[in-house]
Amino acid sequence: MRWSEIDLENATWRLPEEIDKTRKVRDFPLSPFAIELLEQAKAFTLQDCPDIVFPAARKGSLGNQHLSAAI
Repeated sequence: MRWSEIDLENATWRLPEEIDKTRKVRDFPLSPFAIELLEQAKAFTLQDCPDIVFPAARKGSLGNQHLSAAI
C-alpha cells in the first residue's frame, strides 16, 4: 500500500490496475478505524521509502505474513 493510493479526505484506497489481478483500477472504502490507523502510520514513514504506508525496517514493504502476525 502506498500513500499515493490513499485518499484520506474521501476515505478510499485506490488499488492500481498494475497490482490488481484483473488489471482494473479498484476503489475500496476505508472505515473510520482504518483512517485512524493510517493517520497514526504517518509517524512511521521512512525517509528511504516515503510512499510506503507500512515500511519494513530494512527498506521495502512488509509482507502479508508480517501483517497477518500483527493482526
